[in-house]
Amino acid sequence: MRPSSRRYLLLGCALGAAPLVAAVACGGAYSEEAAPSPEPGPDATGGGPDANFTPTNDGGAGDAATDTSPEASTRFCGNVGTQQGTNIFCADFDGTDLREGFTGSADAGLSTTNTTALSAPLALLASGPSGTTFGDRGPALWWENLGAPISILDVTVGVNQPISAGLGGGGTGTVDLMKMKTETTTTTFLFSRANPNWLVEIEYVGAAAYGKRDEVTIPLVAGKWTKVNLSYNFRTGTVTVSYDGVTVFNKPAHYTPAPTLLDSKATISLGAVTSGQTSSEPFRYDNLIARVTRE
Repeated sequence: MRPSSRRYLLLGCALGAAPLVAAVACGGAYSEEAAPSPEPGPDATGGGPDANFTPTNDGGAGDAATDTSPEASTRFCGNVGTQQGTNIFCADFDGTDLREGFTGSADAGLSTTNTTALSAPLALLASGPSGTTFGDRGPALWWENLGAPISILDVTVGVNQPISAGLGGGGTGTVDLMKMKTETTTTTFLFSRANPNWLVEIEYVGAAAYGKRDEVTIPLVAGKWTKVNLSYNFRTGTVTVSYDGVTVFNKPAHYTPAPTLLDSKATISLGAVTSGQTSSEPFRYDNLIARVTRE
């Protein structure tokens, strides 16, 4: 994370430039040029966005380009549906390359594991390096998407927190698990060695730069798979977090939503990026779905 953002602790692929019509599949992206459906994506009351989806299993074009095995159609991402007006990316980490479909990666500290997975056979394993200075370090995968103005960013991923994650265990550092970024706004789900609770950090780099960090007071259960959803609604200026479809965080962001939405580039990242005096035990991830809803 950026050095400037860490002051809050002291104080308190290619781009998809041309839309395609294709079905989502393992490690691929879906993009459809069509009028957006009314207010798609998650609402602020919980339950997540999955109710807006129609399951498909058509061997989608995104997967056909990277995985031609007989098992491809049975993978988790082969059953993720499509949504009009939304760019969708899915990664189930069950292929031969854990970077499948992602735009870029910082690989050191990333691997796959078959000891436990939300959908067999594999899950992503990410462990950030120890250190004492502020500034991003450690493993991450990211996916970038470019298009019409963004109205909603939404990420759901299975998270298996290690027993010894060390939340609130002392120190000044943080570990970023997932991040949603546009030209003006960055929203991060993270934890700090100085705080026993998970945190949501929101940063704005527009004319009136702003940053704040709020606590998610409901903990994850260590050693158990939990589907964590992080969503930012640019129309309402609301950030939500849910665990297994139950809302555990729902707060206004830092600004009054503008009538015209201008951000067009979304970057979704996943990993265990450390900063400050900290390290990260191995976190497991599986079945990532990123959705970018556009005007």
